[in-house]
Amino acid sequence: MKLSFIKRGHVAIIALLTSFFAQAQDEFSRDVTYLSGKDNFVTVQVTAQAMDKKNVEAMACKSVLDTYLFSGIEGVGTGMPKLDAGAANLHRDYFRTLYARKYTVFANMPVKVVKPKKNMAGVFEGTYNVTFKQAAFDRDLCTNNIISCGVEPVQLPTIMVVPFRKDGESYRTILDNDPNIRIAISKVQTAFRKAGYTTIDFIAKLESAERHNNFTQDNADSFATQLIRNSGSDIYVSVDCSFVENYRSNHVSLALKAYYSATGNITASATSSYDGKLPFDRCCVGAIHRVMTDFIKQIKWPPTKIESRLAVGIDSESMLTLESVIGNQGATVAEEIRAWVKKNAKSFHQQGLTDTEVIFDTIILPDDCDSTDFAIKLAQHLRKQGVSAKYTIDGLSIYITVSD
Repeated sequence: MKLSFIKRGHVAIIALLTSFFAQAQDEFSRDVTYLSGKDNFVTVQVTAQAMDKKNVEAMACKSVLDTYLFSGIEGVGTGMPKLDAGAANLHRDYFRTLYARKYTVFANMPVKVVKPKKNMAGVFEGTYNVTFKQAAFDRDLCTNNIISCGVEPVQLPTIMVVPFRKDGESYRTILDNDPNIRIAISKVQTAFRKAGYTTIDFIAKLESAERHNNFTQDNADSFATQLIRNSGSDIYVSVDCSFVENYRSNHVSLALKAYYSATGNITASATSSYDGKLPFDRCCVGAIHRVMTDFIKQIKWPPTKIESRLAVGIDSESMLTLESVIGNQGATVAEEIRAWVKKNAKSFHQQGLTDTEVIFDTIILPDDCDSTDFAIKLAQHLRKQGVSAKYTIDGLSIYITVSD
């Protein structure tokens, strides 16, 4: 009897420990950051943990879905949670299946950024870039009555508000020299959020780019262009403001312009002013309020003409150059790309050609084609010519890397 009791005690302890470790493995991470893309091509970065090194990658993918549902991911959709905590118990069968095997349909293609290794708590921790198919996941949630379907919401562009910049000026210099511009950016950004738009914090993006040396900073124009095109925003809004103080009434002048991030084409503009015995931030809000409704109405999204930007570069480790002859027609890589774009795009403008990159700053896509379709078709064409081609989509911009 005593031995039997001891055995049962051991079994209970083992079961308790097993349950403990299982729970530890099932603690989803909230360290999820939006990087780029939208709909079914959202890229996020996630740092996840697991007791078993082999499970870290799976936990990263599961954490993306769990964070999107119960915490929200800034830059993805509204950035707000889709469900409250009680939904997990209410729909436990759905979530059991989702986290057991179905999660790979919606969060997949993890790319290792930091390989898993034990942290100070003795748990394996790793960082991955994960592809999140937001639109497909929303449809599945709707089909299974997890969320209310209702009417399809209007697709609004993602907005980033930036200071007005003259050619040759750096964003850092503008922010440092004008104490009011940060306030103006914040107030315009808040106005867009109140109107239902997802916004991207420009100052956070700038400081991150400077901190990690993401882009070449010896040329202010090039740095600004790269920052905007890699921000994940669909549209960027430039803000120019001035403030005059006097004893009778303060005066704010405000100029707003909205551009498509991928092409730099303007889609909306407005000017406004406000006078009153109020501090700058209050006057700024007054000026914004006067024009915001009409300014938003000017913004065309999606664009009436589907525009994209294409950059095709050579992999740094490849023996190919843009002058290498490929295929059976005796055309170089650059000539083959231009000929294909000319045949398949409605219209285009080639910005330039270097030793390693050919750039089309504007491409008008066919009516039945989006940026992803266009990238897939061009990559497939290049593969048929005997070269390797990989593509990346960032908003309306297409990046293709060619190698031998």
